[in-house]
Amino acid sequence: LDTGLAFRHPLLRSAAVNAASSAERRRCHLLLAEALAGRSLPLAAAWHRAEASVGADPALAEALVRLADDNRSKAGYAAASAALERAALLAGDTTRSAELLAGAAEDALLAGDVARTRSLAPRVLDGSTDPPSRGRALVVSGVLELTTGSVPRAAEMLASAVEVADGAALGHALSELAMARFRLGDMAGVAACAARFVEVSTQLDAYQRLLASFTQAFAVAVGGDAGASSRLLAAVV
Repeated sequence: LDTGLAFRHPLLRSAAVNAASSAERRRCHLLLAEALAGRSLPLAAAWHRAEASVGADPALAEALVRLADDNRSKAGYAAASAALERAALLAGDTTRSAELLAGAAEDALLAGDVARTRSLAPRVLDGSTDPPSRGRALVVSGVLELTTGSVPRAAEMLASAVEVADGAALGHALSELAMARFRLGDMAGVAACAARFVEVSTQLDAYQRLLASFTQAFAVAVGGDAGASSRLLAAVV
């Protein structure tokens, strides 16, 4: 805050934080929030207000969502994930909380934080019956399993995601399931994914339609029709 005050060593800073009581830490966060708000830094102030909060605060949760959006382009996906996880605790609504936790898991996956992703996604699956949020968490779990664990298990998760996901998560699930089935040698399964993706792509955004076309071209290629696949890929380009 440009006050000229600083700890002589990072260990002294850590010691001061650890020695403080919960009430003292919350008071410090409130003071920081006030200072940052006075410096026209409302998003940074929102984080400190959240750290000082002890109950549900939906408005503050939505401020943290805006902080997460800002973080993705500045501080990165790990910071965005942290903001969404904190927002989920403040949301005061189980459905909204599940949505935010699913977003936190997606950002953790993009940040490459395997341990954090493995922690966040099950919290959605264990604590929510909201189909879209469960679909997003299953996609995250399936992609993580596909890249770091068992391909058959990944295919099971992604197939489950296809049953409950919607929007962009459904497209993501279908494209990743096609890759999983390819790695398992299930070419009919690859073709089925591509067909379903093309079928639903008219309801999705431009990027998802492009991904559907690529998945279709991939399915045609593994099916043995190189010429048709080349034409489809040319259209994608």
